[in-house]
Amino acid sequence: MALHIVKTGREDVVSPAAVGALRQALRHGGRSVLLAPSFERALDAQRVLAGIEGLGLGVQTTTPLAWAGERWGVWGDGRRIVDGLAREALCLRVVARAAAREGSLVKNNPGTRSLLSGLVSRGLSSLRGDGRPEGLTDAEVAVALLARDYDAELAGLGLVEACDVMELLPGVLPQGGGAQMVAVGLEDAPACQLRLLARLSLDREVTVVLRALDAPASEPGREAVRELIDLAKSEGAPLDVAEERGCEKPGRPAELSALASSLFVRTDSPLPASGAVRVVLPAGPSAELAAIAEEVSALAQAGSRSVTVAAPDVASVWRGLAGRLAARGISSRARLRVPVRSTESGRALLELVDGVSSLAELAAEWPAPRRLPNRDVRVELRDMSWWPPMGLSDFLASRISGVDAARARALDAQWRSNRLLTPAAVLEQLQNERSTSAACAAAVRELLRGRVGSCASKLLAPIVEGGKKDDSSLEAVAVLGQALSVGMSLKECGYSAEDACGDISALRELWSAASALLSSSSVSLRPERVVEGSACVATVLPAASFEAAPLSCDAIVLCGQTSVESPVSASDDVLHAMLCAYGVERPRSAMAAARARLDAAVRAARRSVSFERCLFSADSKECFCGVMMSEALACYGLSASAPADKVSRVLGERSVPLRGELQISENAADAGASPRTEGGCRPSPAGRIDTALASCVMPPQEGTASGLPLLSASQIETYLECPYKWFSLRRLRLHDADAGFGGAEAGTFAHRVLEVTHRNLLASALARAEGSDALFRIEAEDPEGMQSEAYVAEAERLVALAQADPSTRVEGSRVDASTLDAARALLSKEFDGHLSHQYQLKRGKRPMPQALVPHTSAEEGSLVSLRRDLESLLGYESEILAGFEPRCFEWSFGKRGAYVEYAGVQLTGTVDRIDVDAHGQAAVIDYKHKGARGFASEYDAFGEGGAAAAMGEGGLILPRRVQSLIYGQVVRRAFPQLKVVSAVYLCTKAPHELAGAVDAEAADNVFGMRPLSSRRLPKVEVPRSVRFGDSAGSLGIESLLDACEEAIAAKLERMMSGDIEADPVDAHACDYCPVLNCDKRCSK
Repeated sequence: MALHIVKTGREDVVSPAAVGALRQALRHGGRSVLLAPSFERALDAQRVLAGIEGLGLGVQTTTPLAWAGERWGVWGDGRRIVDGLAREALCLRVVARAAAREGSLVKNNPGTRSLLSGLVSRGLSSLRGDGRPEGLTDAEVAVALLARDYDAELAGLGLVEACDVMELLPGVLPQGGGAQMVAVGLEDAPACQLRLLARLSLDREVTVVLRALDAPASEPGREAVRELIDLAKSEGAPLDVAEERGCEKPGRPAELSALASSLFVRTDSPLPASGAVRVVLPAGPSAELAAIAEEVSALAQAGSRSVTVAAPDVASVWRGLAGRLAARGISSRARLRVPVRSTESGRALLELVDGVSSLAELAAEWPAPRRLPNRDVRVELRDMSWWPPMGLSDFLASRISGVDAARARALDAQWRSNRLLTPAAVLEQLQNERSTSAACAAAVRELLRGRVGSCASKLLAPIVEGGKKDDSSLEAVAVLGQALSVGMSLKECGYSAEDACGDISALRELWSAASALLSSSSVSLRPERVVEGSACVATVLPAASFEAAPLSCDAIVLCGQTSVESPVSASDDVLHAMLCAYGVERPRSAMAAARARLDAAVRAARRSVSFERCLFSADSKECFCGVMMSEALACYGLSASAPADKVSRVLGERSVPLRGELQISENAADAGASPRTEGGCRPSPAGRIDTALASCVMPPQEGTASGLPLLSASQIETYLECPYKWFSLRRLRLHDADAGFGGAEAGTFAHRVLEVTHRNLLASALARAEGSDALFRIEAEDPEGMQSEAYVAEAERLVALAQADPSTRVEGSRVDASTLDAARALLSKEFDGHLSHQYQLKRGKRPMPQALVPHTSAEEGSLVSLRRDLESLLGYESEILAGFEPRCFEWSFGKRGAYVEYAGVQLTGTVDRIDVDAHGQAAVIDYKHKGARGFASEYDAFGEGGAAAAMGEGGLILPRRVQSLIYGQVVRRAFPQLKVVSAVYLCTKAPHELAGAVDAEAADNVFGMRPLSSRRLPKVEVPRSVRFGDSAGSLGIESLLDACEEAIAAKLERMMSGDIEADPVDAHACDYCPVLNCDKRCSK
């Protein structure tokens, strides 16, 4: 028996030498084995043998790995060959344990795991020794030493590496009687496969046919011959080496034959061009896909029926090319090997695994909610960095969840609007079929039990049953199929669901391993775009692993032939360097591999080869020709830097198509031509609508007696800022779905605390005046204190007495120097009590509107600042509003049928506070929780000229803010016994400020110990002798309130007519407006 090495120069899939060896084997034993490097090449060989008389039967065509696996299954020691996923799972465990050791140099990251996986899969037997090769770092040696731990894991599970099988197999096969073997195309085979062939040749005839003659592109074959010779000698196998001279196969143009022979060979005579070699030169990336599509179309029109497109980034080219080719009547398909994490379905599945696992871990230690006597539920929070669960929302919106879009959006909005959301609540909803889908609920339940494969199968079943064959469905099936394999591999490697159930630490390890394996794994996709009646099919393949039989397609298009996209350089490949250091492999040349790929591409074409590269990059820098394209151009006497016009002169103008980037619409369109204009219109200004739709803008409020629209003061103010902002916020209700922790929430909280503080201060004063201890007894005896229903009821009873005659003085009812400490004590109690209420769910379901719930330390700090602001506000109040006592708190109007008409509309709202003095003069107060900087300029009633300059040609010049003036008019009508002397805004943030409109005679009392400067006083003061507009009989502030209503009524007529065209009063009007693309927008 012997090893026969045939160095061939032929390009046949099965050369005459291989055919002769197969015939001899069949004559000798009636059967033979033909080994090819891949299943694709094995299928090519089968097709060739089927056409050769006498070789259609009796020849098993397979790969070395598959053949060894079959024999090991019969003659091996019972251990199973480990697959790629199981190997990754074991490496994950080995690296994690090693990294956890004190002082370890091993880092637990994907790179380390990938390196260990590559080492053990190709050379485990060489890593079992104690020797340390030279040239390796301590960290690299530490990783290599982990092969022993990995080996122990394999042994414990009854598994074996394929490279070990190839070492052991010749020793366990029966001696004699083995079928003779012929191997073809193993120029790039790993050392373990070549060693297997050398050892098998001791017991049978083994013929290895390699392209290894003197052609420069045959360097990998020559290296394989040298390695085989060394192995045969070391094994003591009889050896003979023969040569098989090649002859050019018929069926390709003479130019391509000449190019294949001339590549990488120095020549003095350039090749003549006949059109079989083409160069495609798009100006830049935006023209590249269109140029490739045009090239394929031109090849199809010239008679090509099969075109192979080899691209460095095959997924990107496929996405951009499939539609363009279909528009040109060309069918297309692709072979993609894509990472799971780069697919939509893969990302969604990873979001599910990671999201559910992290929430389950949190839920295991999360405090249980506590049900209160009033049936509310109090929630305690812990780490809220996961909120909102955006990853799970993305999963629900994906193809694989089985959840319809409306339901996914609703659940996402529900989660994002609830700052009291707990991990357990999310997990409960995910497992509820009514909230999600049957498939999603079942999948989550299985995942929580630690059954990763079963989780994937639950999601996979409805997709398979649906029977769709679109790209999205095929991708989902591939990803979920990979997840099934991950689940089985994890179970095989000891990540048992049965053992993990109920043990959160074991489940954590399982979930982490599943996520890591899915993240590092890839799936094979075979998308296609079939065009009915197409005479040409384009196949998109990865250039790095290009493998095609000679004369297997009509045309080849080699894309991305720039020095950046198709580099030929010795990469910093740690894995290959370590394998060489341990003697597993020999050093290999990147240049030799690139030359072999180019040679194979040229020989695969029956009609033409096209080279494509961009002239400039996306940042307009010049692109340089790649090495392999340079080699091809050199055969025509062209340098790598030859300009396009020179390349065109040498190869022929028709063989060098150019495409510019200025053809923007043509390059962007699938069809390669500018879309035909069917019609057009000039965009209307933002908010301008057809008059026929005007009635839809402000329909009458249903249920009101007058049929007038129902508005709030803040809505009116927003419309005055900008009609389109009002329409977007109030009618369309465009707003952020996330519950916030900002000014709006803090303001609502502050309003409530101040309301209750002042109400309780008044109630306490009345209780003392009555000599009643009921209020104080309830506070002392009821566990809920001031928050109890009994306390609130008693306080409201007492406050109602004061409101019946608001001018009557109640000692101790206002904040002054004597009551400041008591007021601050009440505020502190209410602050704590109301903050506690923020963590309650109404009836166990809904949080409070605009609940102020901190999630971070920064937000906790904001609460501290808010408390400090409100405490200092009481000190500020003790120095203003002299003689005024609070009487109404959060006074509501325009509700439950008690409609208030204002400026031609029905008005509803809440006045924060009404203070009254002994003379029946009222101060209407509106709290604003914002900084004092710029507060006065925004909220003062008048500008620089004061009241005297408030009138314009069209009447009153409305101030920037009108809410307090609207409230002042409402209070004036609702309480005719009171005289409104101020309508002001109270800044609740320190340093505090008071702004608005104040009767000139009451200014000293209103501003008290905080008098205004002589420059600012006119902006606030309303002289009693001034008349604003045509209001008969009224002067001063009453005239101002009347004129303000009249001016607002005129503005609201625009609203009632449907006028919502964008018209911001200033740049600040655009703040918080959701219409970011408005053509009138004044701010970002």
